[in-house]
Amino acid sequence: MVRHSAAGGLGYARSDHAIVIPALIQILPTNDHSLMHHAAALLLGLLHEKPEMSVPALMESFSDTNENQKAVTVIAPGYSGPKAKPAAPLLLEALNDKDELVRELAKQALQESPQKH
Repeated sequence: MVRHSAAGGLGYARSDHAIVIPALIQILPTNDHSLMHHAAALLLGLLHEKPEMSVPALMESFSDTNENQKAVTVIAPGYSGPKAKPAAPLLLEALNDKDELVRELAKQALQESPQKH
C-alpha cells in the first residue's frame, strides 16, 4: 500500500513532469503488483503530459500484463484526450484480446471518442 500511495503521490503532487513521467513509466513493465501498475497507468493518462513518452510505454506494457492490468492500460490513454492519438494501435489491438472486458473497454474508447483517436 505504501508503494501504491507513493506512485499516486507522484502524479498528484504536480511535480516536475520531466521527473514524474519517466518514474511512472518505469513502474509499468517491472511491477507484478497490479495496484502499482494501475496507479502508474492511470496517472500517466490523467496527467496529460508527455504523451509522446507515456502512450508508447502504455502500449508496450499492454502485452506484458495480466487481464486486469490490460483493462486499465486500455482506459489510460483516453484521459490524455487528443494527445493520445498514438494509442490508436493499442486500442485496435485490444479489440482482439482474449478477455471480454478488455475488448469491450477498447470498443468503448474507440466509439465514445473518435476525435481523440
